[in-house]
Amino acid sequence: MQAEMEHMMVVYGPACARLGYQANSDQWRNCVLQLSAKEEIERATVHPYYGWGPDYWRASRYWGPYW
Repeated sequence: MQAEMEHMMVVYGPACARLGYQANSDQWRNCVLQLSAKEEIERATVHPYYGWGPDYWRASRYWGPYW
């Protein structure tokens, strides 16, 4: 779990710092966790075979599955 948190800090930490949070503050850590959770939710909502997700119908060129 330590390694996972360190990875999240490397991946999302710079974005949280650009948003104005001071690195390694409680608000910065909360931002890192929120961005990680948001990305996990977005990945989980995409169907692995059909590409269904929040933007599927808007982004799709046609109304059928990817064959």
